[in-house]
Amino acid sequence: MVAINIISGRACNIYALEQNERNDLLAFLLELKRSAGKEYAKLLRALTWTAENGPMYRVPERFKRLNENIFEFKTHGGVRVLCFFDGLSLIILTNGFKKKKEYADDICRAENIRMAYLNAKMSDCLSIRKEPLESI
Repeated sequence: MVAINIISGRACNIYALEQNERNDLLAFLLELKRSAGKEYAKLLRALTWTAENGPMYRVPERFKRLNENIFEFKTHGGVRVLCFFDGLSLIILTNGFKKKKEYADDICRAENIRMAYLNAKMSDCLSIRKEPLESI
């Protein structure tokens, strides 16, 4: 597993995970950039602001806790990117999708990715690389 540092800031660093040489989150973001540039720009602003200032806990229309471990970044246009924290200064993005009525499966997927990340970290199988989102 590879943790890719896509945004660095004063408050925290934001990572996307690559598993088995696949990074579904980055593929989602690239498709979003191509097909819905305004929503991509909104999401990028929220991620960058968070990296600089910390999580937007007081703005639930932009950042919201879904369960004990999983949070979501949201845009008004219906884009959702799920994430979790590793300590106070690492945010790990797991998966993204367009808003739908029920997304329990997406939350379960984020939980599974979180567990795989923690297992890779504990077994020393996690590598890290820096690849700014703007370069992707």
